[in-house]
Amino acid sequence: MIGTPASRSIRLRLTMWYAATLAVSLLVFAAGAFWIIQREVVLRADHLLDEATRAFGTELALEYEMLGGRERAVDEALRGVRFRGVTLAVLGEAGDSSLHVAPEESITGAPIQPSVSREDLVAALPALRLAPGDSLEILTVPGGTAGIRVHLHRARFGDGSSAMVIAAHDRADDRAALRNAGLGFAALVLLALVGAVAGGYVLARRALEPIASISRQAAAIGAADLSARVPVSNPDDELGALARVINDLLQRLQRAFAVQRDFMADASHELRTPLAIVRNEANIALALPDRPGPAYRDALRVVEHESVRMSALVEDLFLLSRADGGGQPLRPEPLYLDDMLRDVVRATRSLAELRQVHVSLDAAPDAEFVGDVGLLGRAILNLVDNAIKFARDAGRVTLTLQRDTDAWTLRVEDDGEGVPPSMQARLFERFVRGEEARTRQRTTLTAGAGLGLPIARWIAQAHGGSLVLERGGPDGTSFVLRLPIAAL
Repeated sequence: MIGTPASRSIRLRLTMWYAATLAVSLLVFAAGAFWIIQREVVLRADHLLDEATRAFGTELALEYEMLGGRERAVDEALRGVRFRGVTLAVLGEAGDSSLHVAPEESITGAPIQPSVSREDLVAALPALRLAPGDSLEILTVPGGTAGIRVHLHRARFGDGSSAMVIAAHDRADDRAALRNAGLGFAALVLLALVGAVAGGYVLARRALEPIASISRQAAAIGAADLSARVPVSNPDDELGALARVINDLLQRLQRAFAVQRDFMADASHELRTPLAIVRNEANIALALPDRPGPAYRDALRVVEHESVRMSALVEDLFLLSRADGGGQPLRPEPLYLDDMLRDVVRATRSLAELRQVHVSLDAAPDAEFVGDVGLLGRAILNLVDNAIKFARDAGRVTLTLQRDTDAWTLRVEDDGEGVPPSMQARLFERFVRGEEARTRQRTTLTAGAGLGLPIARWIAQAHGGSLVLERGGPDGTSFVLRLPIAAL
């Protein structure tokens, strides 16, 4: 339900996963964007230094031509050429360690705060002198508050002389800009995560609401009433599919419970009659102490007959119970189906003679098969016993065993009154018997409780085969048992 710790945990986990995924994505994006910005800042600063040195070198060459002296040309160029955030300087001639730096005021007299102090430039001279004379060098040297980016360029004059021009830029401003960009990215990521967590929690809650509704409805469904179903809000999404699966499960459980109730009711009904007969016979025998001996023997014969019937019924119920639970394993071994059929015919001979039913057998010789001898014998016995029981008086039962391409086919036919169309669809259900079978008590070798055909079909299916009603009209009934040869 909505308020349960489990659902909160699911919502929390969904929210955390969503937030973590978004956080990783945002961090990767922010790191990539910050790297691009950092690189762009450095490139723009280097481009500015390059332009400054070239422009200053050009101006210096012009001043040199006009004034005709190096010192005056350097001073005029340093006073007249200024770039925002860039400090310009000129190194002395070869062997001269002097450094000419732009004054702190322009030609207009306005004060100008240099980007890099003279002291920092002087401290950086040892590193600068290592650069090749005619090369265009850009390097970072210690100094300032965050390091100094320096650009070296040799400006040449018309008389062949030259001067080393220096453009320096304090990286403090760049670092401050990058720091502000990083703080901005951090704030945006934090705000995005807070919004994502809140939105993810709301979305997770709305997404899990159908599950909570399904849980409430499922918790309200009890074994006494399985007709209720969980709501299906949207049959096209995954939760709708889950609801449909649960409803299908409830429907199967409802059918299973109904079958179980019917099974218990029918089993109780079948056991109640022989138990009542045994109890009545015992009461009658005990009520008359001077009853003659033959009367006691008659009572014991009735008790014995009903006890055999109950034992057969209990054995059938036990077999079906183990079959339903998967606890009835097969014990396959080589056998001959024709020999098994002859044994069943001999076992049912007395029952057939009692009703004057003629049983004929037409079996292919040496019908080899691998299966469970006990279970297959029981299935065939149920079919033959059922055919003899429902055949006409002085009628006939025909057993035919033949081999198809990959299976043995046993056909059991009788000339009885057939199976009513209304019962044919339920013929293999448990405890289903025709009204004639319920009203007429005929001698049988099985329990006679409507379990013979369900057991026979289960045995056939357990061997990979099938048992079907081929014909059930008024001219007789025919069952076909098919056993694949390579099934086991």
